[in-house]
Amino acid sequence: MCLFPEAPPSPAPFSLSASTAGSARPIPPKGPADLRRRIARTARHRVCRLAAALIAGLAAPLHAGSLDRFLNNVEFCEESAGLRALRADLNTAFPIHPDDPIINYRVTPKVLARVARRLPVPIENARIREDEGRMLFHFEISGSYRGLPVRSLDIYNGRPGSRFYGFGVEFAAPQATVEAMFGDSIAWTRQNRPGFAMLSSTTPVIVCDPLDD
Repeated sequence: MCLFPEAPPSPAPFSLSASTAGSARPIPPKGPADLRRRIARTARHRVCRLAAALIAGLAAPLHAGSLDRFLNNVEFCEESAGLRALRADLNTAFPIHPDDPIINYRVTPKVLARVARRLPVPIENARIREDEGRMLFHFEISGSYRGLPVRSLDIYNGRPGSRFYGFGVEFAAPQATVEAMFGDSIAWTRQNRPGFAMLSSTTPVIVCDPLDD
């Protein structure tokens, strides 16, 4: 049985007794059975260490904070199923008022927990603002997309039937690196799909408004 929290003893073909430690004379195995037990114990320790290493290696991707599925094809201004589900949940939680107020909502732990259930990465902070018929959601997150670290996610939309709708992703990476990774995809999207797609020239942000004409 492998008990990973405990450090396995160093395997050795022999050990030292208290009485002979000073002379460092090896104590031979008592017989073939004892030798077999020692060999088996050494083998178990090696297997346990190997299993622990494999488990650690398998566990690493689970904590890597990948947004590859959640933001899949965001550079082509496509809204993934996960992103769409988050938007729908936010629309339910924060319906737009008919009298066009300006409200900065207090982001409570309950709100953060609701958003966190939809996100595959930790959420560190949030801002939610209603501004004359438009909802603006800003989430500071810790994750990566296509290998680049992501700093924040923005979702915005208007009333049902309005054409104010979109999302943005800000990267915590150099501008040149983001342009090299996504520049061609954004350029293709601008030429071949309706709406609005932009990679800012001053900030590493992809902005998409699929309904913009």
